Amino acid sequence: MRCEQCGKSEAVVRITRIESGSAPFQVCLCQTCAADASPHQKKILEKQSTYDVLLQKLLKHHQVEEEESGGAIKEVPEEETSMACPSCGLDYNDYRRTLMLGCPDCYESFSDLLEKDLTRFHRATRHTDSEDHKPSELASLQDRLREARSELKSTLEIEDYDRAAFLRDEIETLENRMEELRAGTA
Repeated sequence: MRCEQCGKSEAVVRITRIESGSAPFQVCLCQTCAADASPHQKKILEKQSTYDVLLQKLLKHHQVEEEESGGAIKEVPEEETSMACPSCGLDYNDYRRTLMLGCPDCYESFSDLLEKDLTRFHRATRHTDSEDHKPSELASLQDRLREARSELKSTLEIEDYDRAAFLRDEIETLENRMEELRAGTA
């Protein structure tokens, strides 16, 4: 459906106007025309353009990382791709396509091939006790708390109350976890 105002772009927003004494009036608009018609939509468009820029930077950074590392998913020789986990039957090609293992035995079955992926995703190839990382966990919780509070503020500005409620709960959870870490009960 085309925008009912400009007729050029695809309509992505439906605005309903309710004025006293008359029936509700609906109009389908493109994002730009909606921003002209509604201050709320204008804020959303401004936020969206900020997110678009951020996403472009993130994708560019990821692309540079892939080029430096020689690509995230490299071609694996045919003899290695024919492997399958004896416990669950997961084929290595299926793992590469989804990046999901089928069972705990898959780690053993594909151990040589998983090391690079595990390092890439988890920055380690073996589990370490969380007690060893309390200071770094506290720092990451503080960073996430700061991000969540900032996002909550901008979410309230654009009146996205569902997201704001989620962020409020997340902030409470983060604060409780930080208190546990500080008290040494974690």
